[in-house]
Amino acid sequence: MKSWVCDRENDCHDGSDEINCTTTSTISPPRPFVPLFPQGNCSATMFECGNRNCVPLWWKCDGQDDCGDGSDELACPGSNPTNSTVTTTAAPDSHTCGENHFQCNNGDCIWESWVCDKESDCASGEDEENCHGTETGEGGTECTEFRCLHSGGCIPFSALCNGHQDCADNTDEEGCGLIMPGTNLTVECPRGSFRCDGSMCLPLRLYCNNVTDCYDGTDELNCASDKRVYQVSRIFIDDKYSNSTTLLVEWEIPPPANGTQLQYLPSYSAVGRPALNGTQWLNTTWTNATELRLFNLTAYTLYNITVYVRPLQETDVGDAHPPSLYVTAQTAMGAPSAPWNVSLHQVSHSEVHVRWNAPVKPNGIITTYRIYVEPMAPPLVVAVPVSKTDAIVSYKFTAGTNYSFQVGAENRYSAGERSARKYLAFDGSAIIPLVENLRTSSIGNSSVLLSWSAPSGSNSNITGYQVVVKSGNYYAQYPVINTTSTSINVTGLSPGARYNLEVSARRARFTGPPSSILAITTGEELPGISDLRASVAKGDMTAVKLEWHPPKDKRKLKWEYGIYYGVNLKEMYLNGVRNRTTDTTFTVRELAACESYTFDVAIIGPIGYGSGSDGMVSLTTEFDHRSPPKNLAVRPAMSGSNDMAVISWAPPCVVLGIDSTGLGYLVDIRDVTLDKMSHVTLQPSRNASVQLPLEVHYGAQYEISVQTDATGARPSPVVTLSGPAIPPPHQLSIGKQVGGNVTLYWRNQDLPHEIVSHNYSYVIWISKDSTFQDLNKTLRYESKEPLFQLPEDHHGEMYYAAVSIVDSHGYSSARSEPLDMLFVFAEEITPSSGTAEAGSSHIYVAVSIGVIIALALGASLVMLLIRHRRLQRSFSSFASTHFNTRSESTIFSDQTLEDDDSPVIRGFSDDEPLVIA
Repeated sequence: MKSWVCDRENDCHDGSDEINCTTTSTISPPRPFVPLFPQGNCSATMFECGNRNCVPLWWKCDGQDDCGDGSDELACPGSNPTNSTVTTTAAPDSHTCGENHFQCNNGDCIWESWVCDKESDCASGEDEENCHGTETGEGGTECTEFRCLHSGGCIPFSALCNGHQDCADNTDEEGCGLIMPGTNLTVECPRGSFRCDGSMCLPLRLYCNNVTDCYDGTDELNCASDKRVYQVSRIFIDDKYSNSTTLLVEWEIPPPANGTQLQYLPSYSAVGRPALNGTQWLNTTWTNATELRLFNLTAYTLYNITVYVRPLQETDVGDAHPPSLYVTAQTAMGAPSAPWNVSLHQVSHSEVHVRWNAPVKPNGIITTYRIYVEPMAPPLVVAVPVSKTDAIVSYKFTAGTNYSFQVGAENRYSAGERSARKYLAFDGSAIIPLVENLRTSSIGNSSVLLSWSAPSGSNSNITGYQVVVKSGNYYAQYPVINTTSTSINVTGLSPGARYNLEVSARRARFTGPPSSILAITTGEELPGISDLRASVAKGDMTAVKLEWHPPKDKRKLKWEYGIYYGVNLKEMYLNGVRNRTTDTTFTVRELAACESYTFDVAIIGPIGYGSGSDGMVSLTTEFDHRSPPKNLAVRPAMSGSNDMAVISWAPPCVVLGIDSTGLGYLVDIRDVTLDKMSHVTLQPSRNASVQLPLEVHYGAQYEISVQTDATGARPSPVVTLSGPAIPPPHQLSIGKQVGGNVTLYWRNQDLPHEIVSHNYSYVIWISKDSTFQDLNKTLRYESKEPLFQLPEDHHGEMYYAAVSIVDSHGYSSARSEPLDMLFVFAEEITPSSGTAEAGSSHIYVAVSIGVIIALALGASLVMLLIRHRRLQRSFSSFASTHFNTRSESTIFSDQTLEDDDSPVIRGFSDDEPLVIA
C-alpha cells in the first residue's frame, strides 16, 4: 500500500519504507471520540438542540458548539445578543407555537419553562421581560420538587417514572431506565461505585482507567490527584467442583497497567439469615490466587459473594478497595437432618399415633417422611406426605412386644438420618373383642332403644362401652356416649332419618372395634328454611347479617336454628354449629377481613337436625384494621441455623386502601418454659407478607400471636414453636468410687455449642414411678459433674433413676432413659444435700436389675449342664440292665441318681418308641 510509505511508521522489517522520504507529510490528529446521542424525545438529563439532537444538560453554555447548530450556546449568561456580529433579524413566521410553548418576536418557539428563567432564549430577550413577581432568586420560578424541563410544570418526586405522564412534555417519564422510580434526580450510588452522567452508577475500577466511560468525560478528570481503585470485573462459580457444603469461587480482574501485584479477599453471607450482631458477612483470607474454595457451608442455601482487592504492598486490611460486584450462588442439596421429638401413643389394638418435628436442616425440599417399625423383619415402613408431621401406623401388633419406631426424612437429593429410636411396649389391654347380640327396640321419631351383650369371656375386664351415632345429614352432630350398662336409650334424633349406630367395648383407656346396626326413626322428616340472605353489617366491616324465612310445617313448634359458616364447605361441616338462635335473623361478628365465607342455617331443635336451607349464600367481608393477621406461621431460618426462626404472617387484607400508610403490628411472644412474655412492635408496612426474625433457645417452648396496632385489635390464633432439643444424658450406670460409695454415672451426647459455651448442670431424678410423674414418689437432686452419690435409704424396693441437663437460663433437656435399681437394706430415703459430694455413713447395696438377671441366667445355665451330665451317665447304665417282663419296666441301677432323676421306662416293644417318663 503506497499510503504506508513515508507515513512515519516502520511497516517493513528493515524500515526501508521510511528511507529517502524527502517530502514532509502532515499526519492529521486522530478524531476525538464523539458519543452517539439520541435524537428527539430527550431524557430528563439531556438538552434538546434546535436540530433535535440530545446532549447532556451540563454541555449547555460551556463555550463549545456541542449541538452542531450552536443552539446549546444561545442565550447564555454573559452573552449579549445585541452586540453580536449577526444583527439581521429574520422576518417572523405567520405560524403559532404549540401547547406549552412561547413564541418569540422573530417567530421562534421556545418552551414555556424557559420564560423568566434569567436566561434570554429569544433573540431579542423578550422571554425575560415582564417577569414581575415570578422570580425567587437564582434558579427561576420556585419549585421545591421536580420541574418539567420543557413545559415548566412542577410535580412531586413520587410522580417520577410511575408509568403515567404527569408533565405536559413527558419529561417525568424520560430516562427511567437510569433513574430509580419515585426518587430525586440526584442518584445516590452504592459503595464501590461513582455517579456518571448524573444518572448512572459505574464501578470505581472504571474511574481514571484511561478510558472515557462517561459521556461528559468526568471519569478521566483530575486523575493525577485521585487514587487508582482495583475491583474484580467478573465472579463466577465452578459448579463442577461445588457441592452441598462447598463453593468454588473464581474471579477475573483486568491486569494493572503498571504491573502492580494484587491480593484478594473473598467474602460471603447467607441470604435471609438475620444479622443479630451485625456480623452477617464472613471474610475468608487474603490470597494471591484468583480462586478460592468456601467450606463448611449449609446445604441448599443461597449465598451473597463478593471479592475485595488490595495492592500487594498494602498489608493493612483497612486499605482494601471496596467491591462493586456481587453475585449469588446456591449450594447443592444435601441429606436432611433427622426428624426429632418423636412421640408415640397407642390408640387401639392395631394403631399407634406417631408425631415428630420436621428436620432442623432440610438441606433441600423435603419430599416425604418414612416411619420405620421394628423388630419386624424386614422393618415395617410407612410413607407419610411431606405436609404432615404425624401419622397413624396400623399393624397387627403383638401384646407385650417392645416395638421401636424411627422417623426419617427424604428430599430430592437423598434420604437423611433417622431419628433416635422411640420404644413402645404394646399394651395387650387394647385387644378387645366385639360386643355381641347388638339389637334395637322401641324406635320412635326421636329416639332408639339400643342393647347388646358383653364380649364372650371378658366381662371382668370390660370397663365400659362407647356408643357412636352416625347420620347422613352433614349438619347433624351427635356426641359420643359412654356407659357402663349394656343398653341405652339414644335420644335427640331426627324424625324420618336413617342412622348407623355403633357400639364398642372399652378396657382401661382403649376402645375396641365397633359393632354396628341400622335404625330408621319414625315420623315426618324435618323441613329446611328458605330465602337465606347475607349482607355486611352496617358499621362493622367484618360482621355479616343473616336473614331467612321460617320453615313451613304443620308442627307448631318454636324452632331453634343453628348457624353454620366457613371459608369452604369442609370447614363449615367440620366446625358444626357456630351459633344458636330462635330468631329468623342473626349477625355473625369478628370474622376475618377480606375473606370469602359460605353461610347456611338449619333447624337444630327442639326435635333433631334439619337438612339446611334451600340455598347456601357466600359473602366477602371488607377491610377492618382491627381484624387479626392471617396465615401466622413459624419456620426455621433459611440459613439452617438451629437457634434462629422466622415468624411470618399476612395482613388482614393484602390490598389496603390507596391512602393507607400501612399497618403496624404487635407481636406477643410467650416463653412457656420460663413463663416470660415479650412484645415486639413493628412500624407500619404495606407489605403483603411480613416477617420477623426470632432467636430461639435450646429446650425452649414458645407461644406466639400477632395483632395490628389498632385500638381494640383482635389477636391471631396462637401458634407454638419448639426450640431445638437439648440432647439428654445417656449410658447411665452404677458403680463404686474409691471410698466405696455407690455412685450413679452417665455420659453426655454431642451437646451444641450454645449449651457447652454456657454453664449447665444436671438434674438427677429418683423415683418409684418409672414415669417420674408422681411427685410424692420422686426426689430431685442436682450435680455439676456427670456423677452422683446415691442417697441412703432402702427397703429392698425397685427404684428408677434418670438424668436431665439444665442450662444457666433454666432450659432443660428431656430425661434420659430410666435406669432400674434395686435398693437393699432399710431406712427411708431422705433427701441428701443434693450434690455429688454428699457423704454417707450408712452401708447399702444398689444393684442394677440387669446385673441380677445376668447372675440368674448364669446360675440356671450351670444347673442345666449338671443335669445333662447326669442323664448321660444314667443312659449308659441303662445299657447294662435288662427288661423285667413281670413288672414290664426297667429301673436304672446307678445308685448315684436321685429319685427325681431316675426315669422309668414302661411298655415298649420293637415297633414302639422308647418312652422316658
